[in-house]
Amino acid sequence: MPQYVFTIRASADDPQDERTVLLEDDAAAFAYACQLARELAQSVARADPSMLIKVRDDSRAIVFSIPLFAACA
Repeated sequence: MPQYVFTIRASADDPQDERTVLLEDDAAAFAYACQLARELAQSVARADPSMLIKVRDDSRAIVFSIPLFAACA
């Protein structure tokens, strides 16, 4: 199973959080990223337009990125 790294930038000033997860494919990684975006949207007290989730594959190439506000619209 491929390994995906999810880098969460909650704001421009905060350090980035990384989570590594084994998932079946890019579609499963996208679903996981959307779930992370929903969780972040519920837990963030003050919205920051720079919030972003970057998804990388085993080779560390960016598969896709999701701006939090676009994912929650």
